[in-house]
Amino acid sequence: MLTQHHRLYFTPHNPWQFAGRMMIQTPDGRIFAKYPPGMGLLAAMLRLLGGAKAMYLVDPICTVLACLVSFFLFRQALGNFMSLMGVIWLACNPVTLTYANDANSHGAALCFTVIGFWALLSWWRRGGSLRAAIAGLSLGFCTWIRYTEFLWILPLMVVLLMQCRTQRRPLREYALAIGGFCLPVGILAGIQWLSFGAPWKTGYSFCKEQTGFSWHYFIGDPAGLPPRQGNWQTVMEQFSNLGLFLLFPLAIVGMIRLFFSHAKFALVLACWVVPSAVVYMFYYWAPTNVDTTGYLRFFLDIFPALILIALWMLDLAMGRDRVITAITVGVLTLLGAGYNLYTMSPRLLQAFGSKLTLSSITQTVESTVPKGSVVFGDEQLCNYLNAIGGYHLYSINLFDPGAFKFFQGEIDVPGPHGLQVARARTYRNLVGYKDSAGQWQPLPFYRLRLQEIKRVDAALAKGRKVVFVLRTRELRQYVPIEPRELTTRTIATIDAQGPGNSMHPLWMAWFKPTGRLVRRWQRLQARQNLVDQWAIVQISPAHPGGRKVQTSAVTK
Repeated sequence: MLTQHHRLYFTPHNPWQFAGRMMIQTPDGRIFAKYPPGMGLLAAMLRLLGGAKAMYLVDPICTVLACLVSFFLFRQALGNFMSLMGVIWLACNPVTLTYANDANSHGAALCFTVIGFWALLSWWRRGGSLRAAIAGLSLGFCTWIRYTEFLWILPLMVVLLMQCRTQRRPLREYALAIGGFCLPVGILAGIQWLSFGAPWKTGYSFCKEQTGFSWHYFIGDPAGLPPRQGNWQTVMEQFSNLGLFLLFPLAIVGMIRLFFSHAKFALVLACWVVPSAVVYMFYYWAPTNVDTTGYLRFFLDIFPALILIALWMLDLAMGRDRVITAITVGVLTLLGAGYNLYTMSPRLLQAFGSKLTLSSITQTVESTVPKGSVVFGDEQLCNYLNAIGGYHLYSINLFDPGAFKFFQGEIDVPGPHGLQVARARTYRNLVGYKDSAGQWQPLPFYRLRLQEIKRVDAALAKGRKVVFVLRTRELRQYVPIEPRELTTRTIATIDAQGPGNSMHPLWMAWFKPTGRLVRRWQRLQARQNLVDQWAIVQISPAHPGGRKVQTSAVTK
């Protein structure tokens, strides 16, 4: 939207038009993303430089840069060898690996957090206007990526206050640090004011997620229906088993021990770690599966601090013998990083195959379907095509018989949840009707199909090309077939991509077809039946003279 329409919202042409679940609709009909605009801004900048595909480089570039700068961050308290081990721990962390290539906000947030805290700690030690400005701007810009990173104001203020009392710097350095933080935060507050009516109101408020924090989520409810595990327990389990395997106990002990050796430094790190961790332990969304990184991603920005503390504690415990320290830390890093890579490889391979399939489909759509056409596809594909822009999109999920039950369930859920209730109600009204008793009921399948045909008719009447992009097994269910009125023609087919069957040359050069990881992928693929074929089917009028749009047939 930024590069094509130069704004942060769009207004749908009709209520059936696709808008992702992470979008919210204001009372005046405008649709915004509920997350802050920083990630979109970074993607727009890369798009201007390298086209639509370059948008997906934001997280890979930011993650690599975060790992690079983390070495200098760790050097503020550790030696070269321990700092290098810290980089390995951060780079091989399951959460880092998962979101380094996920077109999500976490890689970018990690990057600017690491840069900001490196500059802040470096300015604390050495001073300098440039370091002060980088610290303030980087930490402030983090709020453009994730709202909760406003908490970085706490360690920033602690450093500034301690610096005032111990070793005064020129006033311009304090002004640069504070002003650098306040500038992006102030601009963001202005954007929120114009978009949502108040500087403190975010898109998450429309889903009650902005206030989705409660003591109830922290302590859990074992007697509830269903029973809910406390978030504090979830954090402990997931950090120990997946997030910071082997390091988490050292980080906890090290945080306490650091206060006895370097109280001021410990206070700064505590202000970095504790508020952010506590906030998300009170958050409503916390899946308890120990094998998922979904909840741990909220804590990724504090991982560098925890890794630094754990390695400092390990270095302290090893004593002055550098050889023993190097061997011990090296073996521990080998075990921890190796375990992380081993456990994450199948998941990363599966994600790689899924993304490769979507990339192939998107490229085929761009080469065969002109911009301005109407495209029907599933939600994931619509999200990809929506990022590219230029197409009128409709999600086939909205025309599925199960859509009514889903949206009705979203309306009935009390408290915070991912999909905006107002949007869920709008969609429920589209795919349902009120019976004689005033109760909402789902539309019969044939009426959903008629609604779909109406969208097709309207597009054809305007001279637009209409295509369905679906798995071949879904064509009969979703593609309208009216032999007397409409014709269908398959204009392209795409095989599902993945390391097990269709591999990129660079991937082939690194992992041979007989490699262990590829065999693991093939076994996983066989178990989950991931091999599939997609088709692009064009819908056209059966007669050259065109088709008269039927509107009365779909009247409720």
